[in-house]
Amino acid sequence: KELVELPWAATEALEIRKIFGEDNTLILDGQRANFDSFRASAAPGYDIIHFATHGYISDSNPDTAGLVLQGSAAGDQVFVHWSEFSSLDLGSKLVVLNGCDTALGRELGGEGMLGLNRAFISAGVPQTLTTLWKVADVPASKIMATFYSELKAGQTVAEAIRSAQLSLPDANPRYRHPFFWAGYVVHTVGVDNG
Repeated sequence: KELVELPWAATEALEIRKIFGEDNTLILDGQRANFDSFRASAAPGYDIIHFATHGYISDSNPDTAGLVLQGSAAGDQVFVHWSEFSSLDLGSKLVVLNGCDTALGRELGGEGMLGLNRAFISAGVPQTLTTLWKVADVPASKIMATFYSELKAGQTVAEAIRSAQLSLPDANPRYRHPFFWAGYVVHTVGVDNG
């Protein structure tokens, strides 16, 4: 389906780089924002992996959950199914999926939710920060800037996202409605979430 542009994704990436420093961040954008580049160079050795892209889940087939990344041709976008990420060995501490519907998937009795959260847990990541519904580009970017500032200041993932969520409506009354800030959720396996 036709996907809208995410002009604030680049701003988001640069803001994160400013918070953590150039030596501690790698930005894969444009043609490099593809699964092969991610698998080869971005994933190994980073404590935090951040995606600012479209999440997608099919209403008719909830097993079809994933992220939209760059394809092989300029302007070409490809869907990367959650199972592709689950086969990786990441070893990161946190994956942030700042895109629409990234916490959703298919509920499988006795197994829990199959989707992006489960994929990254299977890839060795103990915490994910995902979204329960569609997020708007500008407020999502602003939430991430505050989140990472608070995280760097020593807050836990749960504390940092809560601080970011609470600060957004105060910073801009236009974003007071919970739609703009309440959709973020932390999933944790085997670590103290604070």
